[in-house]
Order: sequence, then C-alpha cells, then structure tokens
Amino acid sequence: MTELNLTKKELMKNKKQLINIFIKNCMNLSVAKHSIDRYFDIFLNNFPSNDLSAKNIKQKYNINEYVNRLSVFIDNYFTEKELENMIKFYSSTEGRKIINTNYFIKINSILEQMLNEAKQKITINKKEK
Repeated sequence: MTELNLTKKELMKNKKQLINIFIKNCMNLSVAKHSIDRYFDIFLNNFPSNDLSAKNIKQKYNINEYVNRLSVFIDNYFTEKELENMIKFYSSTEGRKIINTNYFIKINSILEQMLNEAKQKITINKKEK
C-alpha cells in the first residue's frame, strides 16, 4: 500500500532499480556478451578486412549498448509488479536453472542448426538441377 504514497519520480526510480536488479541477477550477461561478439564477427565477415568503419562499429554495439537498449525494452513492456515477479521467479531454483543452463542460448542454437540444415539442403538442391 506504500506505493500509493510514492511520487511519480520515486516510482520511476524504484522501477529503474528493479530493471537493474533484473538485468544483473536474472540474465546471463556473459553469455549475452559472447553472443554479441559472435554475431558481430559473423556480420563483419561480410565486409573487407580493411574496412575500418566496419571494425569500429563493433566498439559501439557492445554489451553496454545492449544493456541500455534492453533496459528501455523492459521499461516499456513490464510493470513494476511484473518485474518483481520475474525477479522472484529467476531467483528460485527453477529460474536459476534456466539462467545457468543457458536455456535461451540453447533455443537459439537449435534454430541456428535448423537454418544451417535448410541452407545446406537448398545448396544441394541447386547443385542437382
């Protein structure tokens, strides 16, 4: 019931704190950093190795930029109550298991594998024609 007595500024501060707690404790940022580096390396392979603007772009789109954009997304899509519930869940045994097993990365790798298989089949079909 204390929430009713909080000013809008205090509520915004509380939500920002919840967002920071959620990102820090409920997301595996080391995996996110690894993924960002990996995907940017793949992306940058499309550019000549001496293209300095392509090399410099990786410095701008780093883990800090990811966290900033993620914070905006979370702020726009989740209420304080939802954040509290998610923090509670990801602090539970089941939630920690999702984080520690890199569940979301494994889901992405399954999708990547499917796309690679599809690409190979398309290539084989084109060669056969």
